[in-house]
Amino acid sequence: MNETTRPLTVYYDGACPLCRREIAFISSRMKDGDAAFLDISDEAGEKLGPDLDRETALKRFHIRLSNGTLLSGASAFAEIWKKTPGLGWLGHLVSQPSLTPSFDWLYSRFLIVRPWFQRLLNRL
Repeated sequence: MNETTRPLTVYYDGACPLCRREIAFISSRMKDGDAAFLDISDEAGEKLGPDLDRETALKRFHIRLSNGTLLSGASAFAEIWKKTPGLGWLGHLVSQPSLTPSFDWLYSRFLIVRPWFQRLLNRL
């Protein structure tokens, strides 16, 4: 199955141990073909599309819906969680218009400490 026939494309930083663990967990719960997982840590950028460059993609979590819409941050997590068995409730919670800005703010705060978590996981 090629990327254009998949429901969504997930862009993740394969050099980040935390990101790898999250993607491994999500992909293990999804059925084969539910999503395309693209490790952007070593991608030149052409597979990311005209509206997403590698540098931007490495700074925040992004997914692309089948209609080409690019989502990032809390909106991207909400969408992928909605499609992950057992996490749908969390996706629906995060996608509530009154809550998404708060979750996005929390995610932006997490991104500040993410390098610390990466170093910690690299030691384990």
